[in-house]
Amino acid sequence: MIEIKDYQEKAILKLKEQINELLNRESRETLVFKSPTGSGKTLMVAEFIKRLVDRRDDGKQIAFIWTAPRQLHTQSKEKLDKYYSTTRAIECKYFEDLTNNRLEPDETLFCIY
Repeated sequence: MIEIKDYQEKAILKLKEQINELLNRESRETLVFKSPTGSGKTLMVAEFIKRLVDRRDDGKQIAFIWTAPRQLHTQSKEKLDKYYSTTRAIECKYFEDLTNNRLEPDETLFCIY
């Protein structure tokens, strides 16, 4: 079991709050999540995604696109597959795994940029 540190918990809560605010707006805005090397960004984003889709009371369905340079998207997918292995809260996919070339709610598409 992975333990989330206090600073990670604060970042996850803040990120979820900010994203939910943006989802309620009509405008299209971007939120950038930055954290120092070695701070556990992948873990924080994995937990954030899980919490964001879990028990939504607004009925919104959410899917994600995770891009990374070189082959880092593969490394990220492997980490998230392992993180979600017990709950299957999120399905991690590559383009070839999509059904009818469509990204469904609660899925994360991993691709290179």
